[in-house]
Amino acid sequence: MSTTAVAWTEADTERANRIGCDYQRSHDLTAQRGQAVGLDPASGQVWFGNSAKDIGLRLEVHFPNRVVALERLV
Repeated sequence: MSTTAVAWTEADTERANRIGCDYQRSHDLTAQRGQAVGLDPASGQVWFGNSAKDIGLRLEVHFPNRVVALERLV
């Protein structure tokens, strides 16, 4: 497990929100309703999972220092 501290900024939140809005405009997310979504402000990547924990575990394995905004699609 990584112990590297990452500072999250208001700009990161704004970028993550923009990524989420852009993704929703260009994709049909009907099938993902109720799932958790991770939004990476640095890379623009979007991850879906049954829970925030699922996304976190996947990121920990593949991108151990990656920090994402987590939301639930409603």
